Amino acid sequence: MGSPSNNRTAAALFAIGLVAGACSSPTPSSTPAAPPSEPSPSHAPQAIPGSADATPADSPTGAVTKMWTATGAYLEEREGESSTLLPNGTVLVAGGESEQLSRPVRRTAELYDPKTGTWTRTGPMHVARVGHAALLQKNGEVLVIGGDARVGRHTATLSSAELYDPTTLMWTEVPPMAQARSLATATLLPDGRVLVAGGTNYATGGPLRTAEIYDPVARQWTRAADMEVARAMHTATLLPNGKVLVTSGGCCGDPALASAELYDPDGGTWAPTAPLAAARRHASATLLNDGKVLVYGGDNLGIAQLTAELYDVETGSWVATSSAPKDGPATRLADGRLFVMGWETTPEIYEPATGSWTIIQPPIAGLRAFIWGPPPPTLLADGRVFVPDGPEAFVFDPAGKP
Repeated sequence: MGSPSNNRTAAALFAIGLVAGACSSPTPSSTPAAPPSEPSPSHAPQAIPGSADATPADSPTGAVTKMWTATGAYLEEREGESSTLLPNGTVLVAGGESEQLSRPVRRTAELYDPKTGTWTRTGPMHVARVGHAALLQKNGEVLVIGGDARVGRHTATLSSAELYDPTTLMWTEVPPMAQARSLATATLLPDGRVLVAGGTNYATGGPLRTAEIYDPVARQWTRAADMEVARAMHTATLLPNGKVLVTSGGCCGDPALASAELYDPDGGTWAPTAPLAAARRHASATLLNDGKVLVYGGDNLGIAQLTAELYDVETGSWVATSSAPKDGPATRLADGRLFVMGWETTPEIYEPATGSWTIIQPPIAGLRAFIWGPPPPTLLADGRVFVPDGPEAFVFDPAGKP
């Protein structure tokens, strides 16, 4: 398994479709990849070998054991997929691409039921996509936007959008965005609209300043004001005051960004705020219970940035906190701590009260490194955490005993 910086370098190059080559002779295509063959029936969960006999002495310092349950394999292997918690407590996993040499992009989707521990197939998307954004709306539907598609050797960035209805288990196409984009952020605003910002486009080979607003009632897009800075691989966090904090980013061989800005939905405007102490792309940002935002990790030109910073909404300033041992996307647990899935599959827990990080023993040895970056963990209704891992997934129980 490679180092964090090597993994991040590979992810950046692969996720933007090797932009240098794209700029010289892009050959976009809007035709979705063909759907794969029929998947097998749902799989029952299975115990992790050896976990019942593990002891703290067998684990790294500070690690815990006996907290993991294997969900069994996905119906189809996939990477760069989205995972979204639905109102009924199941998890929707959609899109992504195969780990096979040809890496076909998926349009299929499947559901994980934490109550039964089983996978079932659901309706496929209209368009195969990877590197897309997925967001649960207030009406219970899931909005999926953008991403990349490939046909043969050709890659195209998508402007298309579609909705998943958990009651019918089917997808409906909605009008496309004005701008095709991959690796963008999608943020649910307090009034139910969705802000989509930045990203990159395979054909143009650079980060985007543009932003758009999706209205779920009218099912229409409107152009929003451009960001102050073009960004891809950035973060976007809804603040308690209703504004959206956008930080960091980088793309296409350029140095990472330290700048940050705020989007005001009431005025529809962007305004700069204090920059981060460290420039970073592929960073992670999570709102804490006290209203502050923790930004950590990422890289700058392939060099890991393992520092962490806290944004104070009241003062508009940043303060340093203890550095993360690893980095990766996080979800906030019911007790306010953060569960972090690392680039090299080593999970961690962040304790806001003390600013400390605790390494958690991974469910099995030798989990894969991620080309698209670690998939985001999903907090389940029962307080456990769904952790995708491509060929399969795991459930982490923070209340489990060491």
